[in-house]
Order: sequence, then structure tokens, then C-alpha cells
Amino acid sequence: EKEEEAEEFDDFEDLQTGEKFAPSGEAEEVEDYIDDMLPAGMTDEEIRAYNAEKKASQKSAFDDDYDEEKKTNAKGALNENDEAVESDFMEGLKREKEARQKRNKEEFGDEGERSRIRHEG
Repeated sequence: EKEEEAEEFDDFEDLQTGEKFAPSGEAEEVEDYIDDMLPAGMTDEEIRAYNAEKKASQKSAFDDDYDEEKKTNAKGALNENDEAVESDFMEGLKREKEARQKRNKEEFGDEGERSRIRHEG
């Protein structure tokens, strides 16, 4: 009955030490994991060169994707939906400004701006 209630868990990694634990509670060695990722028999300099090359290729791929995205979303390439959103936003700002001016006129009367400045200090 207790076996039915038992929950199953995936691997757990201690972020402070880097140790990984299997569901059985056994610790996996981080070095073994890292060694499995690198080609065997490499010197430190070769590992550095390998990692630098890998990083450069990933950066290049990211830059290409990012540049392509920028080209398709260029400022001059606004679609109709973007223009409608911008128009709605500007209309909202105009309405807010008119409402604020109306409140100021009601509050400060015909003297308007001078009275408001005198009141605010």
C-alpha cells in the first residue's frame, strides 16, 4: 500500500556544490559528467580551444538569428496592426490631456496657468 503512495522523483542537482543525485539518492560525480561531454585525451589548451570554438559558433548563430529578427521587425516595416495600436495609444494620450486641461480650467478658473503655478508654488 505504501508503494502505491510513494512519489517518483527525477534527478536532483545541488546548485551550491554541483553534485547530482539520482532518484535512488546516490550522488553522481560532476567530473564524470563533464568528462563525458568533452572528447577524450585533450590537453587543457585543446579543451580551451574547443570551448572557444564552440562558444564562437553559438554566438555566431545567435547573432545571425538576432540580426534576422531585427531586419524583419525594422522600424520602417510597421504593419497595419502596429499602426492601429500606435494610433489608439496617441488618441488615449490626447483624451487624457484634454481631460486634464478641463479639470485645471474648472479648478483654477479663467486665470488658468498663472493661478495653477501660484497655487503649486
